[in-house]
Amino acid sequence: IKTVNGYYDIPWKEVDIAKINAELLEFGNRCRKLPKALKDWDAFNELRKSIDDFSETCPLLEAMSNPAMLPRHWARISDVTKHVFDVDAEGFELRNIMQAPLLPHKEDIEDICIAASKEKDIE
Repeated sequence: IKTVNGYYDIPWKEVDIAKINAELLEFGNRCRKLPKALKDWDAFNELRKSIDDFSETCPLLEAMSNPAMLPRHWARISDVTKHVFDVDAEGFELRNIMQAPLLPHKEDIEDICIAASKEKDIE
């Protein structure tokens, strides 16, 4: 859990989603290989939930970390989620993004990120 929670402290501009995804996959595989008796423990369930939740959010984070994302796109995501994203602020970390209700707005956020990429291609 320390490693997963450590992701929250990574500055947003330094986030490497591919690396995080690979580590989460490895953690998930290790969890599945643990003895059956451990799988009833609260600590195990908490760890698995942490890994699963973060894994579910990773595709969105990858789309959001696209360099095509401009302030206007972040403003649109802010409007959708009702959460402020000051991605250019010093000290802005992955934690600041993870605090937003991303998954309930997954489709809208994906649409915004796709639009950002298409706009970049046109420019």
